[in-house]
Amino acid sequence: MTGLSKLLLAGFLSIVVSGAYFASSDHFTDAVTTSTAFSSGITAPEKAVADSDTGSSTTTPNILPTQTGMVSRVIDGDTLELVGGEKIRLLLVDTPEVHSDKECYGPEASALTKQLVPQGTQVDLTYDKQRFDRYGRTLAYVSKHGTGESVNAELIRKGYASLLVIKPNVARQVEYAALEAEAKAERRGLWGAC
Repeated sequence: MTGLSKLLLAGFLSIVVSGAYFASSDHFTDAVTTSTAFSSGITAPEKAVADSDTGSSTTTPNILPTQTGMVSRVIDGDTLELVGGEKIRLLLVDTPEVHSDKECYGPEASALTKQLVPQGTQVDLTYDKQRFDRYGRTLAYVSKHGTGESVNAELIRKGYASLLVIKPNVARQVEYAALEAEAKAERRGLWGAC
């Protein structure tokens, strides 16, 4: 067997072993693979995670499952409902309240979310480690289908939301923290109005 043949065989075996692992496991983040796309819609972007003790960040592999849905309605700035009734809570995002205790910039945040993903918009939902919150809502990073435009990131970038980190869902924490720092520094949205 030539060196190239051995290399191809080793690569094939690692894909088969990885595929068998994923087929039998719910622990997507334990994978060794760092950038493989699967036909099921699971992708393997790199995840930047902040070390809470040192403040440093490292890049580690992360497998985040994705699915598609259609927006039925926007409930408020950080929550929407899909056709079929599934409620989606945007990960790492906290917008001011608009229902029980109306807060400064709540109506504006809700309006921006309605503008970004109006009723009938096809969206991609990407999940982190924990898929549901204590209220039964699905926790997801939401982007417009086919464009990759992140609703979560846009709300923070424009200053309509603050970063809300609830572990273990931290895949995009470093990215969103940088967006929030920029919005605060430039006094965008709620950072200048409230």
